[in-house]
Amino acid sequence: MYAITANRVRLRPFVQDDIDELLRIISQPHIANSIVRIPEPCTDEVESWMDSHARELESGLGYHFAISEIGDSEQLIGYVALTDIVFESKEGKISFWIGDNYANQGFATEAARALVHFGFTHLRLNRIAAYHKTQNIKASRVVAKLGMKREGVLREHFAKHGSRHNVSIWAILYQDWSDNEEYYETDLEIESMQELTA
Repeated sequence: MYAITANRVRLRPFVQDDIDELLRIISQPHIANSIVRIPEPCTDEVESWMDSHARELESGLGYHFAISEIGDSEQLIGYVALTDIVFESKEGKISFWIGDNYANQGFATEAARALVHFGFTHLRLNRIAAYHKTQNIKASRVVAKLGMKREGVLREHFAKHGSRHNVSIWAILYQDWSDNEEYYETDLEIESMQELTA
């Protein structure tokens, strides 16, 4: 596993001390109703979800991070991940969410930008995509700031609580990213788990 720091955020592995705040955040309606890949808000489900991160990392299929604000005692404020990684085609998907106490302050953009940088430079991906409910305007603003282009809509692709929703697809290619310094995360540090535990 890795820890990544950039500007105001630190991306790190989830730990047991995150569980209470994680349960609170994923119970918030704007997250519970919009995100597919979150556990049910109970301790057993959350622990199982956290355990799955190590398995995905070992298989190379996903990198999951808790988001903390630097200097805030590692307090959990959100989540960001690169998942569904296919190394044959060098692509993956980014997803993210931020707790209500830290929303609309640019933390999601900073965390996602850092992980896109990680995906292109460390994992050497060629394409990173993002999927969100079409009516999720905040998510569309974040991915646009990453330099992603809207590629289309999957009709009724997302189902939750008995309703179906259209999903917007966005993506950025390595060439697009590397050609525009606006999308770089220059203040980026990546630490391996070996360095963290040494």
